[in-house]
Amino acid sequence: MKKYGKKIILAAGCLLLLNILCLSACGKSGGQEQSGSFTERPDGGSGGQSKDDGSSEGQMPDGKTSDDNALREDGMSSQTGEGTGNRAEEGIAAPSVCGKLSVKGTQLVDKNGNAVQLRGVSTHGLAWFPQYVNEDLFRELRQEWKANVIRLAMYTAESGGYCTDGDKESLKELVKRGVSYAAAQDLYVIVDWHILSDNNPNQYKEEALSFFGEMSRELSAYENVLYEICNEPNGGTSWGEIKAYAEEVIPVIRAGAPDAVILVGTPNWCQEAGQAAADPIAGYGNVMYTLHFYAATIRAR
Repeated sequence: MKKYGKKIILAAGCLLLLNILCLSACGKSGGQEQSGSFTERPDGGSGGQSKDDGSSEGQMPDGKTSDDNALREDGMSSQTGEGTGNRAEEGIAAPSVCGKLSVKGTQLVDKNGNAVQLRGVSTHGLAWFPQYVNEDLFRELRQEWKANVIRLAMYTAESGGYCTDGDKESLKELVKRGVSYAAAQDLYVIVDWHILSDNNPNQYKEEALSFFGEMSRELSAYENVLYEICNEPNGGTSWGEIKAYAEEVIPVIRAGAPDAVILVGTPNWCQEAGQAAADPIAGYGNVMYTLHFYAATIRAR
């Protein structure tokens, strides 16, 4: 397919993931309990921190202001002024320089503790458009779109979904190839368990446990992988139900990928991240909560 054809289909079929990691983890990291949240400005920067420990607006838990942790346009922290060397010159925070990502307070950070920002695209359902998981397309995303992440969306229900009538083995192989292509193109990759019409992640919990157990084991050699365990819970699914599900899935992933960043969806199409911040998952580091910003819905509130 010609290059412009791929762009058109990608634009129509993918969700833009600008600043996908909008709300940071709450849990233990380095033996200390860390919790809190931050709001995201329209320009993608982090807003003021508001915590019970008395931190003032715009102040992070370590005493620095939000400006101290501001992200440059290349997705790297302004703390060092150096970013990712050659990669920073290209405007991309890349695995080859940033290494394995982790969570520090309310920031996603690289191996040196510098805040990073992931920006890129999500595929549509892998079962429906497997042809777009190919190295040429990933190369175009990296080199021409200047993306540094791709999200592989494994739809769980719907026709051809992983948990309905989809070919599980073929779909798992497609994810593995996607992770390999991402690594070859110096991209981070999110393995996404894409809840939609099934509403509640607990409906297919056993399949999720099996899927993430296998994926985390077989992808353990890759440092560019993040796991998203439930896209957009909806249909009245409560945070308590999501939290209970996450508390079963996270240790399964941790058995194969002890340090990988794990993204946890929040109620009402991932618009209620504050509920997760108020009642965080305890006992695990490198966990983040997702916020999907639907402008019209937010404006109507």
